[in-house]
Amino acid sequence: EAAVGDYVYFLDSDDEITDDCINLLMAEAEKHPEIEMVQGKELCLPIRDSDCMTANVKQHVAETMTNDEVRRCFFELDQMKVMAWNKLLKRKFLEEHHISFVERVLFEDIPWSFQLIKYLERVRFVDSVTYIYRRREGSIQTGASEREQAESLLRNYRQVLTELTPGREREEIGDYGKKMAYLCARHARMMPKWREDIRAWQEKAKESHCGIGVRMRLVEI
Repeated sequence: EAAVGDYVYFLDSDDEITDDCINLLMAEAEKHPEIEMVQGKELCLPIRDSDCMTANVKQHVAETMTNDEVRRCFFELDQMKVMAWNKLLKRKFLEEHHISFVERVLFEDIPWSFQLIKYLERVRFVDSVTYIYRRREGSIQTGASEREQAESLLRNYRQVLTELTPGREREEIGDYGKKMAYLCARHARMMPKWREDIRAWQEKAKESHCGIGVRMRLVEI
């Protein structure tokens, strides 16, 4: 809401960007003014010095120009992360589609990125590392209790379930429903509401004629 520029870039407060990050992303944006988002690669730094440093080395496609291709990058190729960071987006695009974050909840990137892929059609990928993601102990996410994390996840997936894209239910239930089933297996004993919500996903899967493909099961742990 405070932004006044043509583009918005997302950066977590404990991460870093490379010296040429904004120049690289903006060069693509200026070269292709019709695009709505530019994304680079990320480098993941370890929590401890003994851990391995990892980099996103997947080969990015040169461009995507349809929502079908955007969804393929997100659901199949893992070229678009759920996290908001390292994405340069047109401010008008975000405003036009009312894409914003749910406040006072953990994992707020889940419903945010779900809204993003609903409308995103014109994307460019930069084949260079532009973002340095620092995994660290004591962050908001790692410092939260298991119950706090479970409650936030439940709230986020409830929002997704109520906003499924008409004609895209099978794809979205297939991806988010499987994640929901895994989380249910992890949190249902502590929070019985997870079982109620997984049943809601199962019912929605039946309505969308994709219950068998999703294979969502209640797993006792």
